[in-house]
Amino acid sequence: MHYYQFNIGDYAKSTKHLTLLEDLAYRRLLDIYYDTEKPLNSNVKQLARIAGMSAYTEEVSNVLGDFFTETEEGFTQKKAACEIEAYKAKAGTARVNGKLGGRPKKTQEEPKKTQSVNSANPEETGLKGNYKPLTINQEPLTNNQLKEKALSPKVDVNEIFQHWVKVMCKSNRTSLTTSRKTKIAARLKDGYPVHEIKQAIDNVAKDSFLVAGGHTDIEMICRSDTNLEKYRDALKMTKSDMKMSQRQQSIEQFANEGDYNG
Repeated sequence: MHYYQFNIGDYAKSTKHLTLLEDLAYRRLLDIYYDTEKPLNSNVKQLARIAGMSAYTEEVSNVLGDFFTETEEGFTQKKAACEIEAYKAKAGTARVNGKLGGRPKKTQEEPKKTQSVNSANPEETGLKGNYKPLTINQEPLTNNQLKEKALSPKVDVNEIFQHWVKVMCKSNRTSLTTSRKTKIAARLKDGYPVHEIKQAIDNVAKDSFLVAGGHTDIEMICRSDTNLEKYRDALKMTKSDMKMSQRQQSIEQFANEGDYNG
């Protein structure tokens, strides 16, 4: 065997009483045992020499007494012997399979023939009854369907959140809370594309009144479709509309007792 499992924890527990030289001797004796796949030489001096520890026969002898059993065949160890036998059995099975041409193959079922859906005659394709051919003249998807199809919620939510963190100069430790995630996902589900939500974020960042008042949290921006559209279209408003919107925003903030400190 050129490989055997080595459990560090078990080894440490059972060898903590060994000296450094005894620990070295034990590791070398294990390597010899697994490599030769047979009991160790019963002659301690010869075994110490094989292990490269001729000057430390006492340490080798101590290890043999602690971890091995002397038999007529030599020094054995139950754990190593069991692993070697399992390895030999597996190797034997592999040799037999090799002589037979490799591992037995699974019986393969004959693949079912697929029917063409473009056949002009349904009977020839084996399709009977309510047969509805597929054509390229499918009914076009609506704008909302296209939006929903294009969305990948998890990716989009994170992209929007990261954009908000960057635009609002938030700390990298600012977290995507469940509430924030829910609000962003809700607006995406409503059909608002990512770029429109980003536009709303950008517009809020440019509003000195909202920034000064700390009313810039993504949760607030995406609280409702009304909120989102208001901030998305903010640059299109007249100055009077903006003042009215800002005043209304202050009222909403006090009413909802929102605390958006990021």
